Amino acid sequence: MLTEPLPSKLELRKLALRGADVEGAVAVTDLSRLQSLLATSEGYIDAHCKLYRDEEDRYLISVAVKAELVVSCQRCLEPIRISVVTDSTLCMIAGEEQMGSLPESLEPLILEDGTADLRSVVEDELLLGLPIVSYHDSGPCADLVEKYYTAAEPDELESQPNPFAVLEQLKND
Repeated sequence: MLTEPLPSKLELRKLALRGADVEGAVAVTDLSRLQSLLATSEGYIDAHCKLYRDEEDRYLISVAVKAELVVSCQRCLEPIRISVVTDSTLCMIAGEEQMGSLPESLEPLILEDGTADLRSVVEDELLLGLPIVSYHDSGPCADLVEKYYTAAEPDELESQPNPFAVLEQLKND
């Protein structure tokens, strides 16, 4: 776990010219959009950003994020700790008109004035990396699911009366 805070506003193109690495920790409380999806503000977020230029002279940033977050279980609504790990490469562009020229393997990062808030980039990566549904794999929550959602035995299904039997009798009459 990193202890130095991740810098927020940086001139990313200048850092990419130097091939810089920027890393640091981000507090969950600093990321309001992410925090609204969490059960608590506990946890940590480590980010590592590598800025560079590729062979086609594009400005790129590789963003690797590792986080331990507490979300609500979608079965029992109790807190559950999850790990989120993302690794993406973004291409720095000046505006939306340049998005069409990017290869499919690169995601755009629009820099309006040459600077970007790295914390916002990390937050975006975490929002995209969160699982759609989180739930306990074991414990009381999983036991409840097993109790209520176990498949019925095939002979139990056959012994139950058919609700459409009355309609079949009317059809035959």
